[in-house]
Amino acid sequence: MRLKPMRKDDFQTLCEIVKKASFADRQKDIVTVACMGSYFSSKQCETLLSLFSFQDSKLAVLEILSPRLLEQEELAGILKQFSFSSSKDKAIEILTRSNRKE
Repeated sequence: MRLKPMRKDDFQTLCEIVKKASFADRQKDIVTVACMGSYFSSKQCETLLSLFSFQDSKLAVLEILSPRLLEQEELAGILKQFSFSSSKDKAIEILTRSNRKE
């Protein structure tokens, strides 16, 4: 069976729920629950990361999503979500670590 990313309408609902959550910790909890049984495209990951303002939150969400990413080739958009080189380096480390587990 070929794994597929979360359906478009389900993903839009997820994004709306994340946007409505008041605090980053609550938003991360929502993403964690969404990852149970779901997979994501790199573009979906990029979109979710864009909903978070702070680099630390983005990195935490990437840590949650990275094992559920289906494409490891299209990561440039994900890395564009990080403003600082240190954050990009950490994001690369997370993605590399996740890729090695498979």
